[in-house]
Amino acid sequence: MIFDRTLNDVDLAKKYLNVLKFGGSLPSNYKTILERGTASLETISRIEYKQNELSAKLKAYGYIPIDLITKQWDETMDFTMLDLERLVNNTIMLRESFFIIDQKQQNPEAEYTYIEFNAIEKILYEISLLIENLINDGKRCGAFYSGAFTLPLKGSV
Repeated sequence: MIFDRTLNDVDLAKKYLNVLKFGGSLPSNYKTILERGTASLETISRIEYKQNELSAKLKAYGYIPIDLITKQWDETMDFTMLDLERLVNNTIMLRESFFIIDQKQQNPEAEYTYIEFNAIEKILYEISLLIENLINDGKRCGAFYSGAFTLPLKGSV
């Protein structure tokens, strides 16, 4: 996940897109620069995939009662403001169904800015991190590790 984009990333991506438009040559890392400064197919697909994955996990643990609406993207599809609004709403639903590490983090808004994409990916990253902690590190219960070495219930032996 990328959630440290800056205005410089956006400006550099614009410059590189202009170079591409006029057939100029680009450095070998141009794809990374475009990924950081644009809402690329890779960025949108990564967000959609993560939202779908987290929704399934949270639903399995009883945190979220419904499946989110997500898409699988290809290069023939256009990303619209309705898609951005859906991504933001999905992120808010995930955030509100669970707990976020950074309580100062505001819900993202449907604005086409690097700041909002940073917010979306940061929230998804934090939810993912918390789920992993619950599944892995959260299994520790004093001297016992639930899940790893479980004690049988009374009467089940």
